[in-house]
Amino acid sequence: MRLNSRVSEALNRWPVFILIGLFFFGLLIFAVYSATETNLPGTDFFIYYVAARQVTIEHGSPYAETVGEQSQLAILKHLSRPGEDQLRYVYPPYGLLPVLPLSGLSIRLAYAVWLSFWILCLPIALIYAFRTVPPLVLLNLLLLYPLTFGLMLGNLNIAVICIILLVAGRLPGMSTRQKVEPLILGFFFAWATVKPQFSSFFILVFVLTAFRKQIWRFIAGFITGVVILIITSFFITPQWITEWLNLIRRYPAYTGGQVIVSPLVDLFPAGFHTGLYLLLVIFAGLFIGWQLICWWKNRCTTIELLCLGTGTLFLFHPTGVSYEQMTFLLPFVLYLVCGWQKQPTTHCIVLLTTVFISWLLVYLSISHLWDRATYYGMYFLFLIWLVFTFIFRKSRILLPGEQSYIDV
Repeated sequence: MRLNSRVSEALNRWPVFILIGLFFFGLLIFAVYSATETNLPGTDFFIYYVAARQVTIEHGSPYAETVGEQSQLAILKHLSRPGEDQLRYVYPPYGLLPVLPLSGLSIRLAYAVWLSFWILCLPIALIYAFRTVPPLVLLNLLLLYPLTFGLMLGNLNIAVICIILLVAGRLPGMSTRQKVEPLILGFFFAWATVKPQFSSFFILVFVLTAFRKQIWRFIAGFITGVVILIITSFFITPQWITEWLNLIRRYPAYTGGQVIVSPLVDLFPAGFHTGLYLLLVIFAGLFIGWQLICWWKNRCTTIELLCLGTGTLFLFHPTGVSYEQMTFLLPFVLYLVCGWQKQPTTHCIVLLTTVFISWLLVYLSISHLWDRATYYGMYFLFLIWLVFTFIFRKSRILLPGEQSYIDV
């Protein structure tokens, strides 16, 4: 009876929560729409928007040359020169699924709806996934520069981050008796494949987590989602594989070839560069493989694996722009959220310091005191935090429900 009354009470509250959410959603849309009257910062969203209109209005391909030309003229005020960012849509067609419903709106209103939706989704995803999240984390997470930058640009990374947060908070504590939630989470997790350079390691770890815990419905939902998304892509653009691969081949030419480790490799004669890159990739692969084995044998936690794995992989990230730094900052956020109750003061100081330094690095970059501050700064800060965390840690930080199968 008590359980039934709690369920009934929760259901009775949902309409109130929905009304409050819609009120704030409308308020945010109005605020963003008003603030972007003279300037629209969502350059990434603009590209998705033009690509989506090419599909819905022009009945063409999102990879058409006109998509890039429209984006270049609107953002750069001229056609891109060789070596410049071509401002093309370079993701699978299913990446446009959340943008297609907005393609009939004006760009200003569409951006306002998009930005407002993800500003609300981030804290909602955190609260649903982890249940008790300190308000300080919810507020300052949105102020962390790499995340703020991604939000303002309207990048797809934000949607992927929300999905990963949901999976990280819910999957480790799931049981084989749960039926609906694993299927839904697995299905949405499939969409995270739209940004493989960001999500690939998270996908590997959490699919292995589901396999380890025998949450077959999550894996079934993930596989079903991938199949449906691929089939849907053919309905959007029948020739998408050929067109997409042709565009991907051109992509490195204007994103630049430098990665985090490039300055280190450049210290050696040019003839050694290929061999050194190959050697570093082999060492990184062996290190990540060793960490995966340790995690599988319960010698390290999932958060530790994610921190070390993403930190290693980011050394070879093809662009390294600020919002892509959430690749290694997302495990950092998971560490803070999951360990807050054990060390609230320490985690509060770490969070506030990180937010402050993230904006200090922006200042150093735009003032030309250190031009590459936003490129290298956050990664160096992450490495310092990682070393001190692993040396001076008092207890291991676990994801919700991870205690059920890891030997702490």
